[in-house]
Amino acid sequence: MTIHPSLIEKVSLDAREFNADVAADIKRSFAYVGPMTVGSHKPTAVDGPAYNEMRLIVRMGKPYWRDEDAGGTGAELWAGVSSWLAAKAYKVSSTMSNFNTSRAEAGSQTVCYDRVELDMKPYVLGIALEEGDGLPALNELAGRFRALLNAGVIPSDAAGVEMPSAASLEAQRAVAAQVLAERQAENEASAREEGAAGGAEGSICASAAADADDAEAALGAADDGGAHDACAGEAAPDASDGGEAPGTCDAAGADGRRDSAPTIAHASDGLTALDYALWDVRLADGSVRSLDSVTGMWL
Repeated sequence: MTIHPSLIEKVSLDAREFNADVAADIKRSFAYVGPMTVGSHKPTAVDGPAYNEMRLIVRMGKPYWRDEDAGGTGAELWAGVSSWLAAKAYKVSSTMSNFNTSRAEAGSQTVCYDRVELDMKPYVLGIALEEGDGLPALNELAGRFRALLNAGVIPSDAAGVEMPSAASLEAQRAVAAQVLAERQAENEASAREEGAAGGAEGSICASAAADADDAEAALGAADDGGAHDACAGEAAPDASDGGEAPGTCDAAGADGRRDSAPTIAHASDGLTALDYALWDVRLADGSVRSLDSVTGMWL
């Protein structure tokens, strides 16, 4: 069955990361996927993590959420919508990655997204994102929602769902923060060890140089001594030789990139394997109930 969905993209950036240049580049980069608009929102806390969101609005003339939709052809329609959604999600993910790669190479601000909102009337699926560039399998998550809807677990008049639930996401972020803290502590310890090793090596060189000088003085030799030359060769380059003078630093990183964009922590930092099993379902009366989407049991 031929289907003709349409996709509209809307991005909302944390105000601290929004500027005309990045907004224009987002519009240009994503235009081939679908119409794109870019706006901004105030951060929840001035010193809190940034939170960027992409909203994907899917529209199609025929209903497809329930099997009995469209004269009993809802399941067939969904098969087409699911395949189309998977292809669109792939394009969006690829564009996210290419966008950040090209801008990073140019030393420009990159953009990461912390949540995608899948608006597929009459339901809205809010999906938290992992760290990095890309989307989860949107068609599979939407398909799981549809299966629970058809099984009667989720009421047909529900407004939407958050994947994962707020409590589950908070717990996963706490674990991610702990992992990041441990990784930072390991890096700092490694840096201290390297610094200590470098200091010890410098002491050995200085001692060897002193011993060589003492021996030369006693013998009255004109030669400086091999040990002294070897250690002197490890000294910081002199600025007059084209090297960097001690205490100076280039703005480019080890990979040669220059990025003047501010470094702001993100809500998705450290989230590398999100578990989407637990959901918060928004019911018609405005209440929210937590659901185990794997077992179909309300919590």
